[in-house]
Amino acid sequence: MSQGGSLDFSSTRGGARLAQKLRRFLSREDLRQHPLKGIYSRFAWRLRWRVSRAPWLVHTNDGLPLLILDSGVGALIYFQGASDPELAGFIKHFLKPGMVFVDVGAHLGEYTILAATIVKDRGCVHAFEARADTFEILRRNVELNRLTNVRAQPWAAWSEEGFCAFEKTPDPSVSALRPGQSQIEGGPLVKVKTVTLDRYFADSGAARPDLIKIDVEGAELEVLKGARSVLSSPLAPALIVEYGLRRTAHFGHTPDEGCDFLKAMGYEIYQWNGAGCLTPVRGRPVLPATCTSCNLLATKTALSG
Repeated sequence: MSQGGSLDFSSTRGGARLAQKLRRFLSREDLRQHPLKGIYSRFAWRLRWRVSRAPWLVHTNDGLPLLILDSGVGALIYFQGASDPELAGFIKHFLKPGMVFVDVGAHLGEYTILAATIVKDRGCVHAFEARADTFEILRRNVELNRLTNVRAQPWAAWSEEGFCAFEKTPDPSVSALRPGQSQIEGGPLVKVKTVTLDRYFADSGAARPDLIKIDVEGAELEVLKGARSVLSSPLAPALIVEYGLRRTAHFGHTPDEGCDFLKAMGYEIYQWNGAGCLTPVRGRPVLPATCTSCNLLATKTALSG
């Protein structure tokens, strides 16, 4: 209790944050199934980055070689074989040879590589990663897997064509656009090129996408706004869109506005229930107790299987 008899909630808030981190840590699938192995892998992870800061070559659950960085996403790939095994499973179930996959916010290329091996040479993957040093790892991962059906672009998908400020955070997996900002605490700002998916597909003459994954740290609605024509087509793609509570404020909207936009475009929204199954979202998505974000599936066609 502070002076004057008022309660000091700082320690309470700190304890709540610590408890949430502990619940999130203990909820990891690899820890639940193999506690000792999970603890050892986390020790090995920390030790490795103390020894070397060079990209680390690992293999995913599907046996695909992948260079990873010291980042949140890299850690999950190392611990679990995929940053989101549920999402990886859906991509493997949905994509078929000859399809077109778009990876917006491709990061290291985990899903780019997975999709490219599924759609094969008759299909194509378009990957967008605006952070230059991360894009270089993405490019190297494409070469490492000897893929010729990936079109990797060092740009940010956005609602307008042009340029935008981009924050290079210490953890590359949470770097993001910062429109209208000239300086920011915590990481340097750089200027990156922005494109709309509508213009990109119109100008390139590329085949229409079948599945688009959008994970851009709160800017998902802006990407969708730049894809109105693609989303309005008779054969509109299915979408995997991150839904998060913390980062959309940077872009002047709430995460639910993204859901409203999709519904106005004629999409039905589904949410993974933690058991590999999809559940229709009738009101608003419900986040798991240990998470501040989740992935949503949006589609205009009935789900099969």
